[in-house]
Amino acid sequence: MRKRFFIIRDPRVSRFGRYIFNTTLEGLRDAGAEVESVSVTRRRDGVDLAREAMQSGTFDAIVGAGGERMVHNVAAGLIGGRTPLGVIPTGTGNVFAKELGYSFAPLTLARTLQADPVEQIPVGQVNGEVFLSLVSVGCDADAVRHFAEENPRFLGRASYVLPVVRALAGKPSRPLMVETESGRYRAHWIIVTRTKRYASELLLAPNAGLAKPGMYAIMFSGAGRMKRLRHLTTMVTGLVPRDRHVSTEAAQSVKVSGDASCAVQIDGQSRGTLPLNIDLHPERLSVIMPVDVDAGT
Repeated sequence: MRKRFFIIRDPRVSRFGRYIFNTTLEGLRDAGAEVESVSVTRRRDGVDLAREAMQSGTFDAIVGAGGERMVHNVAAGLIGGRTPLGVIPTGTGNVFAKELGYSFAPLTLARTLQADPVEQIPVGQVNGEVFLSLVSVGCDADAVRHFAEENPRFLGRASYVLPVVRALAGKPSRPLMVETESGRYRAHWIIVTRTKRYASELLLAPNAGLAKPGMYAIMFSGAGRMKRLRHLTTMVTGLVPRDRHVSTEAAQSVKVSGDASCAVQIDGQSRGTLPLNIDLHPERLSVIMPVDVDAGT
């Protein structure tokens, strides 16, 4: 039974996210746990605090409370260590947490963090930087870039509407060259994913799984606004496998090259520039794994 928790939280969450966080903390403390919590907004702070907490040997688990960005940052500080990562999903996407089967019920979350087993899972890396769920170049990365610039978080899920519209209406996508073990491809939008779902809801790579040592490259061909809209519609309607303008390849490594000004996103953060070398990180991540959940084993 884990009793000592260090929680790194993103304070920029919705009212519902604050309810999940506060009630989960109450559940932990009511069960006799000792909890230390800090709020951070800068990426580097989350990484450094997680690493320092792990190295101190004081805590039974380090918990990321927030959305995809916060969990990514905490995981980056814990990679290769034995202290497990736990998650309190208070963000808007929560792809990693949902893929692992984390509950949104605070008392269930508290029990999971205290008692559920720890597993070591593979994680990806892009140009040496950890990624948990996905890396992309193209339309959605443009939207993430607009979101970071405009920062409309107070709208919740609706915060993404305007950035997506701006991305769809933007300049034609620049061509990308993609290389996997299967060959070389030309695309205008690529998503490299280790999770089944995109944006926590859209089934994109049914055979993917966080416990599996590999990834899937989904490559969309065609530039221009109408092509972007078509690709987005294909994703929303679940027709990716049937679209002749979309190729899906299982891969152990993916190389992406093209115009260095193309937007790149890593786990929901606008980061990085082309070219990208994407493969598996040499070290694994210890994670508290909710029971009775298939994470792709």
